[in-house]
Amino acid sequence: MVDDKLNIGFDEQASFDYNQEKKSYFDSIKPLFPKVAGFLLILAGIVTIFFSFVLLTVDNNTLEQIINTPQLQQFAEIITVQQLKTIYTICGSTTIIIAIISILGGICAIKKRQFLVAIIGSVLGLFTILYVLPGIIYIAALLLLILSRKEFQ
Repeated sequence: MVDDKLNIGFDEQASFDYNQEKKSYFDSIKPLFPKVAGFLLILAGIVTIFFSFVLLTVDNNTLEQIINTPQLQQFAEIITVQQLKTIYTICGSTTIIIAIISILGGICAIKKRQFLVAIIGSVLGLFTILYVLPGIIYIAALLLLILSRKEFQ
């Protein structure tokens, strides 16, 4: 009888599995991963477009100053300002296209549809790794997408 009074609220069959509690917490936040990844892809795409427009709008005087720096003097005879402008235009245009695909992937990730489009947008974004900030964001989005593969329809 004394044991019954001391056993208030305690179930002998209950087991305390601390890993189960951690799994349930992880499982509870896992549905948010695609939305966060989508937001990150859209953010990185916008930042990449901004950086690309900077490349596209560089004027010839700035390019002449870039070529005339002491580190690039050896290339000044090989590369002209017009050739450098062409390289900047090609790189800027290519990264804008990649950023648009990444933004599309971000929209698909937020809607939790078309997992492959979201992954392609994130992987293509990695090719813009020269822009450090968007490159880090693309890596984070890719990791979140990989972890949340089962959340997509």
